[in-house]
Parts: sequence; C-alpha cells; structure tokens
Amino acid sequence: MPVLLNPELRAAALKIVHENREGDPQLQEIYLFPAEDEIRIIYVDPTSMPNRDAPYISPFYFGKDIQGGLPFRSAIALIRPEERSTLLPPEGWGTWDDAEIVRD
Repeated sequence: MPVLLNPELRAAALKIVHENREGDPQLQEIYLFPAEDEIRIIYVDPTSMPNRDAPYISPFYFGKDIQGGLPFRSAIALIRPEERSTLLPPEGWGTWDDAEIVRD
C-alpha cells in the first residue's frame, strides 16, 4: 500500500478527510495520493456533478491554513462512482494504484 512520505502531511490530510466525511455521509470512497508538500484527495460521491474535463480529473486547490492546523496546500477532487473507471487522476498525481484508500 502506498504511503505518504511526510507523516505531518498525512496527519493533516486525514484531518481533512475526517471533517469532510462527517459533513458528507454520501462519500463512498476516499483516495489519498502521495506527495511531499501537498495534500491530494479524491472523493467518490454519487451526488457530485459529472466531470467534463476527461481524461483527467480536475481538483480544486486550497491554500495553507496555518491557524486551522493545515500547514500544507491541498487539492481536492470529487468524482461520481462511475467515473472511477473512466477518468485518470490529475496530471502529476500518479495512477489509481499509487493512491491509498482511506477507510474508517
């Protein structure tokens, strides 16, 4: 199983995942992609809008939030369940096999 190289980054990513999972019980799967300096998450959500930027998923980027306990910028994407098999992770993120599936 792939592991993020920076433990502090991984902890911050899991904080985001936990908060988002609490706020959106519709999330079916969560993928965490390895990176040294950026949190990279893809959420599988059946209520999300279809992606129109095939073949790659387009994430939303957020800056650091030092006061909120997130010392890294983050990139988060939403896909529908059926898009998991047809879309590629954002360019530079690697493949689906590089991702860690986050489980509760």
